[in-house]
Amino acid sequence: MTNGISHIFAPTTATSRLALPCLLVMSAALLGACATRPGPLGSLSNIVVTGNGVDNERDAPLCQEFKPEAPQVRAFFRSAVLITPRQEHDFFLHGPCYVRGTLITRYETWHWELRNGGTARVTSAAGDDSFLLADPREESSLGDE
Repeated sequence: MTNGISHIFAPTTATSRLALPCLLVMSAALLGACATRPGPLGSLSNIVVTGNGVDNERDAPLCQEFKPEAPQVRAFFRSAVLITPRQEHDFFLHGPCYVRGTLITRYETWHWELRNGGTARVTSAAGDDSFLLADPREESSLGDE
């Protein structure tokens, strides 16, 4: 004996045929929306990598693989969030490797420095404005230490 609930949620053949196409359309729409999210700086153009380096030469072996190109830089800025210097200190590691470059937003040209610890500093071309950003997926909890 059943309580009747299984009959309410049991899909019919017609329902099953419609479910997959509807699911695919919804998935494509959601993925498209996620892919075009501009991030905190808005839409970016002309992302140029101008150089890379390391703070201390003894860390150079750690930085051999850290050579992001424009598409990876764009992906970082798309998923980054604005943070304060205190949040950078408390929740993110300061990586010894960096990549530098320029980009253009709707309003201005900016210089950027992306660190392998998942943080970046963006400074206006005039040098009068600066922002810190971080990828929340790179957050490092120090609570276990």
